[in-house]
Amino acid sequence: MNRNFAFGLIATAAGTASAATVDFTAYTNNSGNTAGISTSATLASTGSSFSITIQNSSSQGYIGVFYMETHAALSGVDAGSVAFGPGPGVDFKLSNGAWNGPGGTAWGTSFIEVTKDGGAANGIHSGEFLTLTFSHDGSFNLDNLIAAINADEIDFALHYQAWTNGESEKLLNNPVAVVPLPPAVWAGLGMMGTLAGVRGYRRARRG
Repeated sequence: MNRNFAFGLIATAAGTASAATVDFTAYTNNSGNTAGISTSATLASTGSSFSITIQNSSSQGYIGVFYMETHAALSGVDAGSVAFGPGPGVDFKLSNGAWNGPGGTAWGTSFIEVTKDGGAANGIHSGEFLTLTFSHDGSFNLDNLIAAINADEIDFALHYQAWTNGESEKLLNNPVAVVPLPPAVWAGLGMMGTLAGVRGYRRARRG
């Protein structure tokens, strides 16, 4: 599917991801005013689990449902293993509904749905967050997770509610790109290190 949304990545100098920050953008426009929706998520991973922390930075409305669809590349994910680490005022539960992505395409392979438990007050409102942790069989790490997102083997979606005029919108994630530093930057860093070494040597000689 064609998705032109913005993403950022926190990476180590060697280019190995330590955490990824994912932005969501609405692919519906029921309210006619989706530009102000500001939602992101942070991905992290350990040897046997990965987590996604969903933040709501919008000025109004709330996130009521989180969806995740995985395919063969992430068959090691335990769909029933989700653990909740919500922030204050947020209460979610594992559910079992249905979701149609862009173009009405039904999600279904290793499909996971997590919904607010109770009324609107328990959703992820402005300034609030929700952390979900999924166990896996140890067959992949964060780099593998990012690669699976890029290959469209895993998708995240959100149901954003009570936006302009009380309308709801559907949000979808974008592939994550690991962008290593260009060779010119590395050369510049190397030159800075060389100059520092030369200056230190000269100071030592003068002393």
